[in-house]
Amino acid sequence: PKKGDDLKISLRNSNYPQFDRDFAENIKEFNPDIWGAGGNIRGNEAFTLWGRARDGSETEGVLNDFESAAQKKPLCGVILIGGPSKHHGWDTTNLSGQVKYLVDNSPERRYILSASRRTPREAIPSLENIANLDYHAVEKTNSDWLPATLAVTDTVWVTPDSVSMMYEALSVGANLGVFEMPLKGNDRITRISQDLIARGYATAFSQWRDTNTLLKSPTLREANRIATEVKIRFPQIFG
Repeated sequence: PKKGDDLKISLRNSNYPQFDRDFAENIKEFNPDIWGAGGNIRGNEAFTLWGRARDGSETEGVLNDFESAAQKKPLCGVILIGGPSKHHGWDTTNLSGQVKYLVDNSPERRYILSASRRTPREAIPSLENIANLDYHAVEKTNSDWLPATLAVTDTVWVTPDSVSMMYEALSVGANLGVFEMPLKGNDRITRISQDLIARGYATAFSQWRDTNTLLKSPTLREANRIATEVKIRFPQIFG
């Protein structure tokens, strides 16, 4: 923008040419040695944010109104299971094996598991019968159950198809783990969980299995940030 335009400085209204995005994506995907030699510690994050700005999105993930409770329940964990989608496949045996391994190797923590309406019905028995796991049928939970449950837990595991649930977990300040499921392709949706893992917001199941460490996830409070931004930009609305 030019002086006097009263416009926000952003990529969407910039009149200046940008670096060749396709060239950068090619280097990142096919020449990792060159990409890694850049020396910019936050280069991957900057690259992701650049892509969002080009697409007209400046929020970090899916907005929600989930909030953390003042007190967390010690040694409580939540497992949220989605289902097959246009972007992710499904493997009951593989998933139930990951859940069982997680529970068996976390004896100090009590996990609650809830499936979704997208979860194949034939997968339920192999999940609900895992020892030392509290199973909550989605048909018996109301709309308040998930936000109330997530608010008091510090550890959440989800399947990667559940984009909204990943960001809900991060919004309540929980450490996020992501199970591994088959991919149907490489697109914007499948890259969301991969991006969160690469940036240290989440831990992949194989990473946790190999290290027995769940990374400390940064808390995302995007709804609050956006609300504050709106108040700053449009003070006349709020008097």
